Amino acid sequence: MGLSQEEKRKLLLATSAKLIKLKHGSRKKGSHLCAFPECENSSIRSHLLQRNGVLDRISEAGQLIAPTEKPSYSISERFVLKKTGVGEALTYPVFCNYHDTSLFESIEKRDLDLANKWDNILLGYRATATERRKKEIILKISSDMYSKKSTNLSKQHPKWLLTQFNKEIEEYKKAIERAKRDEYWLGQLMNGQYDRSLIQTCCRMIPQIDICCSSVFSYYETLSESQAFLTPIYFNIVPYKGYGYVSWSWTNSRATKLIEKLYASKMDEFLKAVSDILLTKVENWVVSPSFYKNYLKKHEEEMMNVFSLNFQLKEYNAVVKLNMFETYIGAK
Repeated sequence: MGLSQEEKRKLLLATSAKLIKLKHGSRKKGSHLCAFPECENSSIRSHLLQRNGVLDRISEAGQLIAPTEKPSYSISERFVLKKTGVGEALTYPVFCNYHDTSLFESIEKRDLDLANKWDNILLGYRATATERRKKEIILKISSDMYSKKSTNLSKQHPKWLLTQFNKEIEEYKKAIERAKRDEYWLGQLMNGQYDRSLIQTCCRMIPQIDICCSSVFSYYETLSESQAFLTPIYFNIVPYKGYGYVSWSWTNSRATKLIEKLYASKMDEFLKAVSDILLTKVENWVVSPSFYKNYLKKHEEEMMNVFSLNFQLKEYNAVVKLNMFETYIGAK
């Protein structure tokens, strides 16, 4: 007798939760090579945004609040908002000490400027390498866990479940290859091999919100039944001298009109768009404990339900009713 849809769902979640536990352990204890091409050095845990001069602007008593993946979860409760030390916030095992220092020296030793195209290129390169490393970790764990060499699959897992995870493994492989191509392109841009006019950047000043973000997500548009448009968007938020700065960078002209229209929108519309991105497209953001307590805590359950669901379903262009900045905007 076959399993019901609810029984399949529970089994899928239980297996996914096991993967997440293994991923958490790998992130803390695993050894990873530097993501720079042909480098054989071990990676260090480095910040997506520098600790001194960015993250410390919003930290309180050395603490920040970040979306944090739970070791076990249901679909709608995969993430919670949780305290993290500023030394651990937005850190991942990506580059070795040498490459982390040499590649990003120009943005580590001065104030980060999101209106500066060069700064956005460097942040985009770092964010892309970070997303690749995340996928490499989960791919290795998934492949080992479901490899016939390490476990008797025919007895432990039903065929439909193996099929589902094999599909996910293939998707991870494709995403890793896309990230490698994007890293190569950005690396050539950094080295002056390509004209930097090929990448476009917009920066908009907003009222200061105690939030920092650095990430990359895919903008997706269906052109026809047989053709789709997919391009990486590099997205950052940093506070500076009483204001916040939000930047988008992109490489495909099809995204230009959309982003220019967004930047021409009213401030409340713009902040709603930023909220949609933070809740449906990116993971790498942190807020101050005070901002969380005063403006987000009352919406936390709804926020994390939306965040968790979209992480699971990977909705490229999701727009949600919730605006995580609405209370803050109303108070100003």
